[in-house]
Amino acid sequence: MLSNFWRRRRLLGSFLVAAFSLYICWAIYALAYTSYLAENPLPEIVVEPPLAKYARVNSRLSINPDSAAKANANIKKASPQQERKKSMFHLDVRNPPSLPDGHVSLNVPHNELRKVPWCDKIDLSSPISAQELRFLSIHPNDKDVLTYSAYYDRREKSGRPVVRAVGIALAGRANGLLCQLWYRRYADVMAAVPASVEVVPEGNGRRYDSVLLSCENRAPDGEAPYAVSFARSACAQPNGIHSVRPLPAEPVGNGRIAVCVTPLNLHYDKVDELVQTFELNRLFGADWFFVYNHTTSERMTKMLANEQ
Repeated sequence: MLSNFWRRRRLLGSFLVAAFSLYICWAIYALAYTSYLAENPLPEIVVEPPLAKYARVNSRLSINPDSAAKANANIKKASPQQERKKSMFHLDVRNPPSLPDGHVSLNVPHNELRKVPWCDKIDLSSPISAQELRFLSIHPNDKDVLTYSAYYDRREKSGRPVVRAVGIALAGRANGLLCQLWYRRYADVMAAVPASVEVVPEGNGRRYDSVLLSCENRAPDGEAPYAVSFARSACAQPNGIHSVRPLPAEPVGNGRIAVCVTPLNLHYDKVDELVQTFELNRLFGADWFFVYNHTTSERMTKMLANEQ
């Protein structure tokens, strides 16, 4: 009994000594930190109000005014030309035009319809109309790949022009596609070439990825195709047909920077986020913005109309 009593007293004494030591350490740390703050006060944090007539930053960001003042002092004064360019702001809001059924004529008279000679078992003729500004599937029962529009690009470094189509696809499902390039003069009427797939890193974990489909033009005389469709086999009946629009042969080199904003849809309502996108890109030198407005909220629509 006596030995257990002294053993417990020793344990209690050790615990009290350890607790007292921790208290002393904490008190020393608190005194040291208080002295540090007295000599080095924390800078004032200023949060700008959201959307104070084109807020410069999102209201969630904090700004250290002392750091900003030092940074501004190190920036050379801009010339009048630079100031004028920096103040330029062009907002081009484009709403998709309404078409009755999305069909447009390809200007191919019925008496000039030509059959594809090398598709023996399938009656495959050149298309006379196309659908625009709609996502088109490659087959009525195949929704894995949807294409939206197509362009003729002569800027390829290899010297051989390509047809580029913009679309969306499930992961990996665009591989193995064939481009059906349709011609007005080419004897074969249509050329089926493999589609080169480039995935645009904007999927953000969603079901579909943005893709660019590139089709090499193999017409012997360099004729540009007037339409393009996509299929799993060369002689498959085309389901979605796009007219091929020409792009400028040379890049526009006027020293200006334009930004194409991700299309706004699903009643997009993050006004402060879009304003931050505009202002950040303006700091990088952009002065022209293209916004494709599919569906936005009422206040977003008003903001775009006001700034346009």
